Amino acid sequence: MEIIKQSGQFVPVRIDADKDKSIVKKYKVRAFPTIMFVDGKGKVLGKLVGVPTVKRLTEKMDEAARVFKELPELRSKFEADPTDLATGATLVTTYANSGNLSEAKKFLKKLEEADPEKAKPHLTASYLALGDAQLDTEEYDDAERYFKKAVGLAQDPADISDAYFGWASAFFEWRQKFETNSKGYQKKLKEAEDKLNTLLMMENIPQDRKDNATSLLKQVQDALAAIPTEKKKDEKSDKKKDEKPDRKKDERPDKKKDENPDGRP
Repeated sequence: MEIIKQSGQFVPVRIDADKDKSIVKKYKVRAFPTIMFVDGKGKVLGKLVGVPTVKRLTEKMDEAARVFKELPELRSKFEADPTDLATGATLVTTYANSGNLSEAKKFLKKLEEADPEKAKPHLTASYLALGDAQLDTEEYDDAERYFKKAVGLAQDPADISDAYFGWASAFFEWRQKFETNSKGYQKKLKEAEDKLNTLLMMENIPQDRKDNATSLLKQVQDALAAIPTEKKKDEKSDKKKDEKPDRKKDERPDKKKDENPDGRP
């Protein structure tokens, strides 16, 4: 089989996310399973989130192997022929995955200037990769923008779910830029909740994507539940009022009665 042939070019390493948390943190893994393709120095050559089909895994292995051996040649190839959109997308995703955002954006711009219809699938992959990279750098507004673009272009169910999940993740992480329990904090959580609910209502979404979305949705809802509501605030305010001592009643005798003790007109 092709996949067995391709796997001979790699050294497989299985990471236990519960035990090797430093590796998870280093590569900023946010969903499981995640397959990372790295070189001997730890540089990321490619990434797959979720359980891929045999075809998709084979394609990604081939891409990672080519990038490892031929990155300079790939650059020259695309610069000589900007209509080679597959090569352009490979360059964008490779540079984005390795954290070289300036180079990734440089090649993305060239893809965006190409034929819009033909570029759609290649732009989807590029936007997803750049969205992930901007999450890693905590530039959540840029991440949100790229994932939103990916949602508008994606056609494959896995890509659609990855776009919505990334979009929701951007909002969820973005809340940390605001004061806890503030309106901005709550707004970002609500936006994350909305995107995840939209994702979970879709048909044909891979089960592993649904599982990841359900897990993140629980975190979002837990964070929302921890925010004091207006009702709770009012209840606290009412409780304080109830605790105030009653004012003393005016116990002075009736003034008119004092002035006319005999009760005569």
